[in-house]
Amino acid sequence: MIICSGCGGNAIGLASVFPLVVVNDIDPVKLQMLRNNGSVYNVSSKFEYVAADAYLVLKGMLSYRDIGDSVSTQVLRNIARFDVALLAPPWGGLEYSAEEYFDLHTMMPCGDFYDLVDLTKDVADNIICILPRNTAKKQIEEISLDLLDSAKYPCVVEDVYLWKKFKMTIVYFGLLFADPPKRRRKRRSNLITKSTQLDAYEISNEEISREKTHIRFSV
Repeated sequence: MIICSGCGGNAIGLASVFPLVVVNDIDPVKLQMLRNNGSVYNVSSKFEYVAADAYLVLKGMLSYRDIGDSVSTQVLRNIARFDVALLAPPWGGLEYSAEEYFDLHTMMPCGDFYDLVDLTKDVADNIICILPRNTAKKQIEEISLDLLDSAKYPCVVEDVYLWKKFKMTIVYFGLLFADPPKRRRKRRSNLITKSTQLDAYEISNEEISREKTHIRFSV
C-alpha cells in the first residue's frame, strides 16, 4: 500500500515487484493521473485506487467500519494486513528546506507523522517512509523505539544523495529490510544510518558509493 501516492512515481516502481498495489491519495485527480501513468508502463491493472484521507482509511481498516462503501474502499475489506506500506506524505512546498530541522509532529501538511506511523504499523508488516533531508534523526529514533517493536521493525535510515547533493531520507522499518543476522538479534535499539550516493538516470549496485557511513544509536 502507498499512502499519499500522488501521480504514481513510487507506485509504478512497486508494481514491478508486487502483484497488487493499493494506492491512496486524498486527491482523486492525482489518482486519475496515476492511472494514466500506470497504463504507459503497462502496470495499471495492478493498482487498486482509494481516494480518501489516509488517516480515516487506516482507522477504518482497524475498526472495519467507516471506510465507506465506494468501489475504491471495498478492496480494503478483504485485506487484513499489507506486506509493505510506503508513506510518502507531502512535505509542504519548499519552505521546509529553510528550517534547520523538519519536525515530524508539526510540519507535515497532512498531520502528525507519528500518528500516521502508529496507525500503519497495525496494518502492515513493513513500513517505508520518504522524508525530507533535514528530518531530525532523533525523531526517527523515537519512532523506532517508542512506537514500534524493534524486534519486529528493525530500522535502517538511508540518506540519499543525487549528484553529490543531499536530497532525501528514506527510513525502512521491518524484517524485510534487515540483514539475516539482525533477524535473530534482540536489542532495544537497532537504528542504522547510511549515506548512499546515486548517479542520475542509470543506477546499479556498481554506482552506489562504497563509502557508506553506519551509525548505531544506543539507548
